[in-house]
Amino acid sequence: MGELHVRKRAPLKTPPLTRRGSITTTAAVAIAALLAALGWQMAELQGPRKALQYAVHEETPSFLLTAPREQQADNVDWKKLLAAYGETESTTTKERIYTSPDDELLTYAGEVIGIQLLGQYIALKQAETYTEDKGNLIGKSVAQSMRYTPHFERYSAESFTLTPDISHESALVYRNLLREALMPLFENRVSEFDLFARYIETEDPAYLADLMPIAEKYRVAAEHAAEVTVPKDAGDKHARVVNALIAFAAVLEGMANHGTDPFASAVLLQTYNAVEREVFYSFDALATYYVRKTE
Repeated sequence: MGELHVRKRAPLKTPPLTRRGSITTTAAVAIAALLAALGWQMAELQGPRKALQYAVHEETPSFLLTAPREQQADNVDWKKLLAAYGETESTTTKERIYTSPDDELLTYAGEVIGIQLLGQYIALKQAETYTEDKGNLIGKSVAQSMRYTPHFERYSAESFTLTPDISHESALVYRNLLREALMPLFENRVSEFDLFARYIETEDPAYLADLMPIAEKYRVAAEHAAEVTVPKDAGDKHARVVNALIAFAAVLEGMANHGTDPFASAVLLQTYNAVEREVFYSFDALATYYVRKTE
């Protein structure tokens, strides 16, 4: 049996609008290549499917703001700037999470980003050191400090029905059940990012609406995967896959619901890169698990 080589991608940068492909393609190709290389056949599981044992609660959208360095290269004191607007830096962490109802999401994101942009702009103007290049650097700095953080009850290995059988045969059964659970992902024929890029180019909200059924398929796939009986030595990897799919679905829903707002779009696109990477790496870790079962 030949050795399987899973090609890794370099870390993603903020994607240009011309970038092609999607995590649907990435995941589908990775799984298809894995199955073809190993030559595994479909296995039938007798008995009824178990009910979902771990409920996923509806998440509350939030933004995570990573506090910038105390003194940036442009000499803006962030502590003083944030304090002027009633913000304080945590004494135990450099990250703070702001949670708000969905209908307040855009307003809050705009306020946070606007405060930071305005504060740096005014400081540079007063010092008569503002240039277009510095303005671009400010924008990049602020964008990199913001993340959309979907909230949901995260799965752990203990969330699933685990079997103590960690044999190669058990892995075959698990692999086939998981492939069946993930079939909704293969129904997504359009790149998520391309849809959003088309919206940016045309401002046609129909492209944003098209993101919702795609996001739903990720959620359905995650729910089905949560029902699968998992070998106990694959529990952590399985949980990582399920959590990654849910987080990716949440970001797609955020892009669909708030893509018309430029502030929220900037934050969501920044987060899109991170959750896309996590889906890819979670599947990659699972592929490594399968390969080791053949050694």
